[in-house]
Amino acid sequence: MKKIILSFAMGLCIVACGGSSKKQNEETSVEQKASTTTAISLDDMLNSAEEHLNKEVTFKGYVTHTCSHSGKRCFMQGDNKISIRVEAKGEIGGFNRELIGNEIAVTGILKEKRLTEAEINQMEKAIEAQVISNDGSEESCDTERANIQEMRDWMKANNKDYFSIYYVDGKTYDEL
Repeated sequence: MKKIILSFAMGLCIVACGGSSKKQNEETSVEQKASTTTAISLDDMLNSAEEHLNKEVTFKGYVTHTCSHSGKRCFMQGDNKISIRVEAKGEIGGFNRELIGNEIAVTGILKEKRLTEAEINQMEKAIEAQVISNDGSEESCDTERANIQEMRDWMKANNKDYFSIYYVDGKTYDEL
């Protein structure tokens, strides 16, 4: 914060004193770098998601997947291995496959999709129907059951009647 205030004050002095355009360009460059470094980690953003909900946020994380057909979404992970989906909106035309494994900073609006208890119950019934009809492997069904149990545990621990799935409508991104 002090660096941003100091940069702003130096910029005002240069403009007021009729400084050269080279100095102004250097100052703009410093301000752009400062805005990239103000990106919070994906983990920090998700830990305080309710504060950021429906607001613009800049966060950083590692790209784990990009949709190969359209490139209109990517998935990012933080250090805690929690993923979030980023939709290509705003100035983002798409995400290319070369981003996979790289750290990027995304600016966008954090959104929430809520799964209700009824929707979670429907998911569970669908899993049981797969088991009965032998359409899925027992191992994959066990994984899905564990995911549902984690959702229910989260709902109970947080005293909620829904499970939150967060995603971001991305506006811009920068490779770090």
